[in-house]
Amino acid sequence: MGVGDTEKTDPYGLNTKPYSSTPPGYSSTTSPQKSSTTSDNLFGSPTSRQRRRSSLFKLNPIDEAKEEELAEDIDAFYCRSTPLNPILQASITPLGAHRGLQQAIAESNEDLDFALQDYVNQENDKANAEVVNSGTAVNYKFEELRARIAAATKEYDATRQIANDARIEADRLTSELRKVQQENATLSSALILAQKKIKDQALINTTTDLFGDLNIVDITVPKQYKAQLEANKPQVYEGSSDVETTYKFLKTLNHHTRILRTFNDAQKVEYALSYMAGSNRPPSARKWDEFLTDFKAQWVPENADVLLTNKLEKMEMKAIEIDTFNDGFRGTLELMDYDQLDELKEADQYYRIYLRKIKDQAIRESLQRMALTTKGGLSFEDLMRLTSRLFHQKPQSTTASTSTPASKPAHIAEETDANATIATKGGSRGGYAGRGRGGGSAGRGGGQQGGRDYIPRACYLCGETDHVLADCQLKKQVLEMAKQMSKDAGTGKA
Repeated sequence: MGVGDTEKTDPYGLNTKPYSSTPPGYSSTTSPQKSSTTSDNLFGSPTSRQRRRSSLFKLNPIDEAKEEELAEDIDAFYCRSTPLNPILQASITPLGAHRGLQQAIAESNEDLDFALQDYVNQENDKANAEVVNSGTAVNYKFEELRARIAAATKEYDATRQIANDARIEADRLTSELRKVQQENATLSSALILAQKKIKDQALINTTTDLFGDLNIVDITVPKQYKAQLEANKPQVYEGSSDVETTYKFLKTLNHHTRILRTFNDAQKVEYALSYMAGSNRPPSARKWDEFLTDFKAQWVPENADVLLTNKLEKMEMKAIEIDTFNDGFRGTLELMDYDQLDELKEADQYYRIYLRKIKDQAIRESLQRMALTTKGGLSFEDLMRLTSRLFHQKPQSTTASTSTPASKPAHIAEETDANATIATKGGSRGGYAGRGRGGGSAGRGGGQQGGRDYIPRACYLCGETDHVLADCQLKKQVLEMAKQMSKDAGTGKA
């Protein structure tokens, strides 16, 4: 067989250059039937070797009787190290190494053969590249498999370490869970015993009436409050359709509960129930707010708002009883569930009803000025508080005045006549009418001093005592403001 016939029997080119050279330890003149020795063995003493009967990739055996012994007949393929592509080397990591190893060896030998041929073709197509064959492809594939096996080993070791750590953590958590379960069982047993003890104690400390079991609530009034409560003791309420009776009962109860600040909701409800008798069925609520809501729903008629509004319209404001008037006005609004008076503004009807009760023009102008200078206007709570303060600060005259200077405004003349009338009435009773702060013989800084009358006076607008209304710098502004408001209202006053 000639050299030209080698391509037919060696399709992969394993016996062609550069791998046709004789490797160390082999001799091209060695006889097929005889063993040969070589002295150029790299590992020491000469080694006897037998030539293989066929090439590694040859399926047909060599007929040595017919074929001439050539250098190509000697098996020239052996594994050698082949460097991996740096890009491929960098892509082989422990993460997903097993999957990459499975893909590297392909699904079948046929697929692997195609992969080797593709490698040979790609390498030979490169410019200025050394010629490679299937042997080089096999060497390259072995290098790739070796790198992937090393990465897979690292992945396995890391996974095993994670599994070991997870097992240790699971054992620790299981141990803690057992401890918590034991503690929970202990606490549950203690809770059951405590509940049983409380239930047994409740059976001893409870009584039964027509409405079910009621815990005994202590409503003993402390000694320091008894005198105040006895002075305004509520009448026993047996139920009534009269709004005034219901209103008076609720007002007295609210007064008592404000005094009994140490009482909780259950004590307040029980205290109120102690003043209810007859066919009146106590509400079932055990909170004070709920008790009041249920009581009003049961005993306050649906038209109570109309009746109470008419009552507010009929109330008369007096300067010497301003605090009593405010208390009655506030209590009536509370009966209509108006508890937050600071939420009522000038547009509310009850605000306007209260403002109409003020007959003193100077106080009305002062309140109007304060409302205009206050951001957002005055609330109903502010209106009541300021009205009370202005009435208390208003000075009282002790001499009757029959004439008013023409230069004074009309409302000041009316106030002077009113003060003279009050002083005259007070004199007819043999006493001094203005006995408030700063007035009267017994007042602080007022009354007769050195045989002459001393009348403390203050400005109605700003409240200062160093001048009166006629000399106040705000007088002109207030009068112009009042004039403008009168025009806007269409009253026709100048």
